[in-house]
Amino acid sequence: MKGFAWIFLLLIALPQWVNSHPHGWIDIRVNVVMNEAGQLAALEQRWKMDPFYSLALIEELNLLGATGKSEALRLMADEIQQNLTAEQYNTEAEINDTRLAFGPVETYELAEIEQQIVFMFTLPLSTPISMQAATLQYQIFEPTYFLEMLHEEDRNQPIPEALTVTGPLQCETRIIAADPDPALVMEAAELGIDEEGEHGLGRFFADTGEVVCQ
Repeated sequence: MKGFAWIFLLLIALPQWVNSHPHGWIDIRVNVVMNEAGQLAALEQRWKMDPFYSLALIEELNLLGATGKSEALRLMADEIQQNLTAEQYNTEAEINDTRLAFGPVETYELAEIEQQIVFMFTLPLSTPISMQAATLQYQIFEPTYFLEMLHEEDRNQPIPEALTVTGPLQCETRIIAADPDPALVMEAAELGIDEEGEHGLGRFFADTGEVVCQ
């Protein structure tokens, strides 16, 4: 199965705590990594699953037949990594309106932190590109909007760690909230617990991360 589809049946089996899309959420953090030449090299991402989704994943961990939790987390991390490859890790990005291509993810980890599952990985660019006098914009979303993916917030404001930059250039960051068409909001609300939205629906509900460098 692609993306997170392999776990959807587990979510459906949980108590009916939701009756419309999205059926869960993921808090994301992004660190924009530049090399010494000021080129964008990778997007380091941290996805924290909501408590209910984490519960489903923890239950799945117990079914993996591993000898311990560390091995189970590693096995599940491998499965998530493989399933997300086809969707480019639910990430779309561009610099100065030029769409970016990503390389294979080799660095990734799954952890249980305070009873929530966190997936951390480094998404490299296939070819580094200069951030000098450039604007990077990206969106991270689950295509069917079964899960809502937004930058981590506190009191309805993105936390400072939600979008950071590592590199030699002076850059400004901001997170732009989605403003979906009311018709799309209605379409998502009408989807039942066992239904997926049209592929790409999640894009219209995603934050946009922006980094502008000098």
